[in-house]
Amino acid sequence: MNGPLGVVIVTHNSDDVIEACLDSLAASEGAALKVVVVDNGSSDGTTTRVAAWKQRNATLSASLVLQANLGFAGGVNRGLTTLLADSTIAHFWVLNPDCRVLPDTARAFCETIDRIEAYALIGGRLIYEEHPDIVQSDGGTVNRRTGAVRQLGRDGHPDTTPMPDAETLDFVSGASMVASRGFIEQAGLMHEDYFLFYEEVDWAFCRGALPLAIAPGAIVLHRGGSSTGSGGIAKHASPLAFYFNYRNRVRFARRHLGGASLTLYITALLQAARLVPKDAWPQIEALLRGLFQLGPPASVAARFADPAVARIAFGATKTTT
Repeated sequence: MNGPLGVVIVTHNSDDVIEACLDSLAASEGAALKVVVVDNGSSDGTTTRVAAWKQRNATLSASLVLQANLGFAGGVNRGLTTLLADSTIAHFWVLNPDCRVLPDTARAFCETIDRIEAYALIGGRLIYEEHPDIVQSDGGTVNRRTGAVRQLGRDGHPDTTPMPDAETLDFVSGASMVASRGFIEQAGLMHEDYFLFYEEVDWAFCRGALPLAIAPGAIVLHRGGSSTGSGGIAKHASPLAFYFNYRNRVRFARRHLGGASLTLYITALLQAARLVPKDAWPQIEALLRGLFQLGPPASVAARFADPAVARIAFGATKTTT
């Protein structure tokens, strides 16, 4: 592979994880990397930590871009725009700050790029950092009737769970995925009206004839939900995660599945009913408000004190192409 592999990391109050992520990238073998960290308005010590890390680690090309919180897609787009200006970069790795990569993860992506002629997105394997004997995701599929996503390989053991064939995937995980310049030029940047969740699913559905691919050796340890509360093993997702997940499921269905079906609403309501015995009332409220495209519950709105950011996250936005 000619040229470096561009890396985009979007941070938001990631002070406790970003240094480990950058350390792991600096230890990468067999691949040249150019890293852009886009900070989405962190209020903790994230930007100070990144700046200090850069001073101590001159071997890895890394830059820091500051902006207001524009959501995951907005941050990724800012990073991609920065890296696209470098004509030597033809491949772009989007990586979550709560990920740690193995020394040969970047090389595994590059070797896969060398084996295929053209592609949209390449995924690998996510493993729970806190449970390295359990797979989190090998990519996923979308139920066309409900809009719900299914993570393939989930909860399997890494040694006994085979990687899926790329042809069976509808998307690869946005926590660690590589995009080609050709795909970005064809599909455009990510849609920003999701703010959180479904961005990578939507992007994969914009790929046209370009295929998805899998890099079997591209292993990433993922903490998951460190800033969004999306849940993990034996953990409830937060109301914030429920709100954006169900709101965006409807938006995705309207954009790519011909509309939000009655089945989508029924299955979502059944999920709300399953939460009743668990007394998960904040999650139930968030689910219902998201499902019916209403404003967020107070507990979620409180996470967005800046009115400008709240308008981006919750304002009326375009839901069709």
